[in-house]
Amino acid sequence: MSTDNWPSGPAPPHEWSPLRWALKAWLWIVLLAAALIAELVAGPLLAALVLALKFGGSDLALGIWLRHREAPALGYFAWAQAFLKIAVAGFVLAIIITALEPLFGVPFDPMRFVGALMLLFTGTFLGAVTTFAGAVSVPSDPHRLWLDKSAYGDLLANRWPLSCSGKRNRVPLLLILGIVATTGVALMMSAGLVVAAWQERKPGLLIYPAVLVVLWVWGLWKDAAALREVYARERARMETGAKPFSRG
Repeated sequence: MSTDNWPSGPAPPHEWSPLRWALKAWLWIVLLAAALIAELVAGPLLAALVLALKFGGSDLALGIWLRHREAPALGYFAWAQAFLKIAVAGFVLAIIITALEPLFGVPFDPMRFVGALMLLFTGTFLGAVTTFAGAVSVPSDPHRLWLDKSAYGDLLANRWPLSCSGKRNRVPLLLILGIVATTGVALMMSAGLVVAAWQERKPGLLIYPAVLVVLWVWGLWKDAAALREVYARERARMETGAKPFSRG
């Protein structure tokens, strides 16, 4: 197992920058303005999605950057983190915006909560798919399977390999969340297909939920195998005298 791409020490701390602070402030102003326009034009679902992109935008950019550094598994895991953040944030924001609309004279429409659920389901589905893609890519990714908050500083500084100076590795958590997301999506879709087959009185349609169950089991197996590989690499790293994986 190669350790050539593992950093030898933590990255230097980032100094406070007024320019970076101003850019972040203007980004929030632009996002809020875009969300307001989206609310007026298309409704709370698009407004919530615009705001939710702020929570997952850095992870989307990080995933693209990691893919260009030939770290496929890490890139997929960064995207999975982005989709899960967008799903949860978009769902919560869509509910809040819908609930607050009557205060501004907009008639209350409970069906808009269905849009929030659709946003949550779509983001969860994409998170499950990208987590699975990351799990499949783990054996071919020679880099350290570690993602923490220091990766965003590495992205801004265009620093490679990753400094891995954070205290918590998010990859195992992402794999566990991927297992949960895959299970939830598979159960919901399978139940829907079974109900459709029963309503249509066509037993032959049950082949689709059966195929979905097979894909679900395969996905769980890949995620679990990747989780074992992550801990195996960290144990091997500890045995060579590196820092414990709980400390980055």
